[in-house]
Amino acid sequence: STHAHIRRTSVCDQGSREVLDGAGMAGMGDAQSKLGRAASVLSFKVMDVLEAARAIEALHDGGLRVLHLEVGEPSGGAPQAALAAARTALDGPSAALGYTPARGLPELRRALTAHYVERYGGCVVPWARIHVTTGSSAGLVLACAAAFEIGDAVGVARTTYPCYRNTLTALGCETVPLVGGLHPFKDGAAELRATAAARAEAGLRPLAGVILATPANPTGAAFTAEQMADLVATARELGVRLISDETYQGLTYGDRSLDVSAVQYGGAPPASSADAEAFATGEWLPGGPIVVGSFSKYHSMTGWRVGWLVAPPELDGAVERLQQNLSICAPSLSQIAALAALTSAEASVELDARADAYSRSRAKVLATLKRIGVDESQVAPADGAFYVYADLSDALRARAARRSVQGETAPLDTETLCKALLTQTRVALTPGTDFEAPGAPEGLRRLRVSYAGPEADVAEALDRIEKWWML
Repeated sequence: STHAHIRRTSVCDQGSREVLDGAGMAGMGDAQSKLGRAASVLSFKVMDVLEAARAIEALHDGGLRVLHLEVGEPSGGAPQAALAAARTALDGPSAALGYTPARGLPELRRALTAHYVERYGGCVVPWARIHVTTGSSAGLVLACAAAFEIGDAVGVARTTYPCYRNTLTALGCETVPLVGGLHPFKDGAAELRATAAARAEAGLRPLAGVILATPANPTGAAFTAEQMADLVATARELGVRLISDETYQGLTYGDRSLDVSAVQYGGAPPASSADAEAFATGEWLPGGPIVVGSFSKYHSMTGWRVGWLVAPPELDGAVERLQQNLSICAPSLSQIAALAALTSAEASVELDARADAYSRSRAKVLATLKRIGVDESQVAPADGAFYVYADLSDALRARAARRSVQGETAPLDTETLCKALLTQTRVALTPGTDFEAPGAPEGLRRLRVSYAGPEADVAEALDRIEKWWML
């Protein structure tokens, strides 16, 4: 309601004042206290690794070029249809590249509604509930700012994309790693129930929300339809707002049934005709999920910074007003290019071919890990996205033991391993410390391999790693 949104704003303002007043500072001290939450936000370590790799590249020393398995940067760039649409817009009237409505171009939002109908068997997402955002990162900020208040407890997977924790910290929320579950990386509903029960038993503040992804970064794990349905129903039953990050939608391998979305269980009415554009409104059940989507990964449009958010009706107005104030709108040129990427048949063929290349690279990564001694049980499901996440602790100990016989030392943790591989083989990888809770021992045992780059580069990087490993 309008009153609820006004109340939310006043509570946030009051909470900010309380944080500052509680510091008991004045003058410079008071100014310093305002940095509290921002100063506690941790770096996004994959970007630190990328910066270190770029520094090596800048040396121009004639050595091996750096191969990037650290960053989720799709190879190939935007599809040709998107580039052509952008060129046409740039050559057209300048007014065409002015502000769009805060919610985004209506034709792009309608196309997203049609996309959901086609992809998910008639599931209608009313285009009036779709907000085009400046990448999924901005969508995440909008979702959290609309749904949560200062002090709210929000659950995240124990192994997760670090920006969830960092965004929640910046907004003054408590990040709660989920506990329990029998199915590693995929048992979202059971973990949500177990965490809610544990907090109730301990007398802690109940969860206000939970952020989960499918397919997930860094694990590649994707929910089945049954798991997603259970998760949405459990969140609604517990009164927990689910934010479903579906940035890697369209990138699943082998089992197509893993290509699911929370919108299928958000209360949208079934499609009654093929004309999805007719659905300007639609009743979703209150308390339903917020869905975050992106053109960055499957559509290979990372630098264009365009994504979308599907809001439940009770948060729809708040998301729009936040968008108006925080960014006005997503870049108009990027929206025009995204529309072409979404609707062009040629773009679909081009992008599906890239997904096939990712699948082949994925197989090479898994085979290489096996050859260097990483047991399959130590590898996350890797159902989708373009990452393999593995525990290398046993393999590192075995290599170190072999090297010690030769009077040599060897890395025993993945942070040291990643530094050694970057300097000695010029292959960049991301240690698990980026994805585990700060201080969690798993961070030094695990690492993420990104196979988003060109297929030949991935193959060469794996060859370098394997040769180095066998020394």
